[in-house]
Amino acid sequence: MYTEQQPSRDVDPFDETILYRHNGPELIVLAALRAWLRPQCSAVEGKLDWREALLGAGMGVDAMECFDTLLRSLLYVSPRPLDMRCRCCPALAKDEATILQAIGLLQRSRFDETIALLGGWLEVPALSGVTKTIWRFAEALGDVGLFIQVRERDVQYMQ
Repeated sequence: MYTEQQPSRDVDPFDETILYRHNGPELIVLAALRAWLRPQCSAVEGKLDWREALLGAGMGVDAMECFDTLLRSLLYVSPRPLDMRCRCCPALAKDEATILQAIGLLQRSRFDETIALLGGWLEVPALSGVTKTIWRFAEALGDVGLFIQVRERDVQYMQ
């Protein structure tokens, strides 16, 4: 269960100590997800660019392009609006948790479970492309030593 919920505003992508926390890689990815979707959150001082979060974690240009492609694809193929929270929200949204879980599963070569997980969200024609893009991003995270935990996560549902 995702027991240690930290507001993403506490995540400083340039603070290397976050990378050594047990859920640090998740917080970095979550901060990048939210900054990509809502770059001008008025509740967070300053402007955190999603690229800065990933760059601060050691990701390269290819990984950033993959991340951008993933989120653009999800906006296009999702049968409903993406369920993601504001950058300052301490709770996880369903789609945020699904992306984190898919990354963690793919980092462990658990493909069937990933397909089952994403199949509950996406239509079959989109499943293969999105899975491949998440897999590429998961590998890029692993290449810099960032591994996402596979676990049940408490989520806050869209209302």
